[in-house]
Amino acid sequence: MAAAYPAVEGAPAPPYAHEPLFHDGATLAGPGSTNGELPPPYPTSLPDKFPIGKQKAATLVSVSELESHLRLLGAFDLLQTTVRSANPADSDDAWVVYLARAVYRFERWILANPNDRSGSNTLPPLDVMMVWHSYCLVRTLLLCWLYYLLTISL
Repeated sequence: MAAAYPAVEGAPAPPYAHEPLFHDGATLAGPGSTNGELPPPYPTSLPDKFPIGKQKAATLVSVSELESHLRLLGAFDLLQTTVRSANPADSDDAWVVYLARAVYRFERWILANPNDRSGSNTLPPLDVMMVWHSYCLVRTLLLCWLYYLLTISL
């Protein structure tokens, strides 16, 4: 089993970093890290301001937020690799079907009663989170989709 990522100072390590995500024992360390190698060290602090042209912009995210986001992207990549490797002959078709089902599950999750999600710490399943993340990257598309979805469900 692959080793967990090192913790960032002041940020607790996610409990799932070293735990298997899939029945074959794959973890968030991802493919290629089965020999226990850890990723290279990274900074544990950011400057207060970043130069952008002649201006200085404040830091918008913390190192722990960046680390969490990279772990999420790694989980998405591992999910895609797992789905595609399950059907090597039709890996593209398998991924398209998986995405279509994930979008359907996202629709059901977003329309569910908020009480069903029981609290702000409840996260959706990984495939649903991947669709949500994709929509958040293109906010105009998300708003159009939500408007459409909410108007047809009323």
